[in-house]
Amino acid sequence: MKLYIGREKLEGKSVVGFYDVIAEELGHDITDERIRYDCNKIYVSLDIQELFYESYEALWPEKFLWNRDSATLSVTMMLASGGPMINRKLEPYTVEIEEGFVTYVEKEEKEEESA
Repeated sequence: MKLYIGREKLEGKSVVGFYDVIAEELGHDITDERIRYDCNKIYVSLDIQELFYESYEALWPEKFLWNRDSATLSVTMMLASGGPMINRKLEPYTVEIEEGFVTYVEKEEKEEESA
């Protein structure tokens, strides 16, 4: 499924914030503690990936001022390990979502300790 997400909804978002936006657009309740995202099941247009760099610079300006190369590398590594993948064929500000991107885990019941 392809979904257009306007830049204004994505500006200033972390990767998790981005995933939350997508989940909400799909009709999910992001306040549900059981919600989980599978970063292997979402692709983004190149401009969305570039927006992540802008967003992280806005979120952590001191890191980018102190050492821009190091901060940029940190964002790159984070995106490589837990960020969405790029699909260069997607239209601007479009995501492609595979089934299973949003899942829910069962709540773990706390075991009562015996005294």
